[in-house]
Amino acid sequence: MCQKGSLIFRDYCSRIIRYEDGTHEWLRIPRHQCGNDKCRRIHRMLPDILTPFKHYNEETISGVLDGIVTPEDEDSETCPSEDTMIRWHHWFIINEFNIEGHMKSIGYRLLGFSEELLETGISLLSHMRSSMPASWLKTVMRYIYNSGNALEAFY
Repeated sequence: MCQKGSLIFRDYCSRIIRYEDGTHEWLRIPRHQCGNDKCRRIHRMLPDILTPFKHYNEETISGVLDGIVTPEDEDSETCPSEDTMIRWHHWFIINEFNIEGHMKSIGYRLLGFSEELLETGISLLSHMRSSMPASWLKTVMRYIYNSGNALEAFY
């Protein structure tokens, strides 16, 4: 596992980002390699607007998950397809329990929340979705991936 300060810049790679209005652009994403001899993995340093393993920007994905962007609104030329929206919903459903667990664990280990947090039935994910509707997905992704964890991919 990578340790703080052990990532060494390696190079850049290109990554497409698609927007709800149908436009897209290519971004140069810096890649770093772990300096730990047991790991040596390559890590992409994604900006907040990108969700790992997704081409659309975070705002579009969270809009679909929150029901703001729906297939009925879909303009086949500009919006993500209905199948893509369904995949995002399935991806979120299979990861919801893990997200909740990761958030409670991160809150306890890294943010100094009490042990009671781990035993409570309070949903941190639901609280984040209601209290920060414009940036909940971005925040969750950063906490999970930057703490060395990952979510299940869904294709």
